Amino acid sequence: MSERIWNFLSKRFNQIMAVPILITFNDCVASVRVVEGSSFPIDENTSDDKQLNCVILNKLSARMSRYERGDLCLMRSPEDHHQTVFKRVVALEGDRVRTAGQGVVLVPQGYCWVEGAGSDGGRDSNSYGAVPLGLIQARALFVAWPPPRAGPVRRWFPHERVLTAPTWR
Repeated sequence: MSERIWNFLSKRFNQIMAVPILITFNDCVASVRVVEGSSFPIDENTSDDKQLNCVILNKLSARMSRYERGDLCLMRSPEDHHQTVFKRVVALEGDRVRTAGQGVVLVPQGYCWVEGAGSDGGRDSNSYGAVPLGLIQARALFVAWPPPRAGPVRRWFPHERVLTAPTWR
């Protein structure tokens, strides 16, 4: 009996070892996620779209704190940490940003200003203020589906509203 088990395991060793490697890759490096268009504003013209998108997420950039103004990021909601939302990074720590209704706000160190249309009723930093950078889980890298939208996710943000700070990073 043990010889049969050993033969089975030795033949399946590569497959067995692939499971923890794939799980680690999915958790730490990159993953694929299907999202509804209304919660995933690819650009300034797609915020009301209901189409499903298959998106490749770069988790490594968030783990290494490598994101820039204009990145579309998956993050934990600052209001409900059990929920994730896609938001566009508009300003980084040290930047001053012209907000919708609050005047000019200085983004504190360790925080960012996020905005974007979404399924959470349009709530963003204009509602809850700057959010901790630690809430960012991944950066949307590439749209894989549907084919007409396939391609890299473009960085964009309202340049005229952001007064950038000297970089210390």
